[in-house]
Amino acid sequence: MSSLSKSGGVPAGKRTFLNCLNQFRGLAILFVVIGHCFYLSGTGRRHSFSDKFLENFFKNGTVYFVFIAGFLFHHIQSGRFKAGAYFRKRLPRLLTPFFFFSILALVLNREVLILPELFPQWVGSAVWARKLFTLLTGATFGAYWYIPMAVLLVALAPAVLWVVQRDRLMRWLLPLLCVVSLFGHRPPMPNFNTLHSLLYYLPVYLFGALCARDQATVLPLCARHAGLWWGLGLAAVAAQTLGYEQGNFHKPLFTYAGLDVNLLGKFFLTLGILGNLYRLEARPFRLLDFLAEYSFPIYFLHSPLILQLERITGYIPFRGHLFMLPVLGIVMAFVTAGMAWMYFALIRRIRPVP
Repeated sequence: MSSLSKSGGVPAGKRTFLNCLNQFRGLAILFVVIGHCFYLSGTGRRHSFSDKFLENFFKNGTVYFVFIAGFLFHHIQSGRFKAGAYFRKRLPRLLTPFFFFSILALVLNREVLILPELFPQWVGSAVWARKLFTLLTGATFGAYWYIPMAVLLVALAPAVLWVVQRDRLMRWLLPLLCVVSLFGHRPPMPNFNTLHSLLYYLPVYLFGALCARDQATVLPLCARHAGLWWGLGLAAVAAQTLGYEQGNFHKPLFTYAGLDVNLLGKFFLTLGILGNLYRLEARPFRLLDFLAEYSFPIYFLHSPLILQLERITGYIPFRGHLFMLPVLGIVMAFVTAGMAWMYFALIRRIRPVP
């Protein structure tokens, strides 16, 4: 192991700003939003090769987001991590908007419709118990399941740093976790099972942290072989389109349903996208920078907005045309980013920064 790896991948002083990771974050939130616009655009669950290929390509963009989270966590925190300060900063940032929007959804009965038979039996039939379970598992809006899992990732932060610094342990632990994810799949909809989601995405997070540790080697390697990673990723998307189910793979953990080809393809595409962006490290992409800056508000705002627009799909022009999926996703991402920009601009005007 190099001295860079032994020291945690980056020196303990000021961290280098990685333009490629920042732009990747902007691209990742765009993929997430597009992946949630299939019903809105009227292009989901169709049967032509191009329709299915596009769905498989865009779905499960959360993999990119989790990889970036793991990478940036290690890049920023290695060598300077203080658990108390980290928890005090991260947890309120996750939980404050989560509880605000989730409780508002429950009070106004605007959450995703969940059939009674989908709740675990131990929850019971009481309305308050099901509302509380929905709240704590993040099933209020389609994308909010991610926050309870992200809280668990924050709680695991000391363990992640400890594990990533031990090559011998990582050599068998990361492949083992990848195999579990590839055959365990994501939990059944609506993603009630937070521990199952954690098990599925934990190797992605650890892989991101490992790439950050060895970024001096990994980033140039991704750039040199970006075409190969893209080829493998698109081949996995094509294989899923030809021989597997569409979109994300969901099932109970302890049942067998084959290999999660979507996750495998996303691993390869992550390296390909990262390689392309690293080649352009010195080139600014203002639109991606803008999305990256407001990626967190976009995440919280896009689900409620999509839920409201799904009530008036008849007014969406060209609905059902394939090109409307990326168009609606891009519009949704920039509208919610613009809402966030206006909100923070108003706050700065009311309370100027000293």
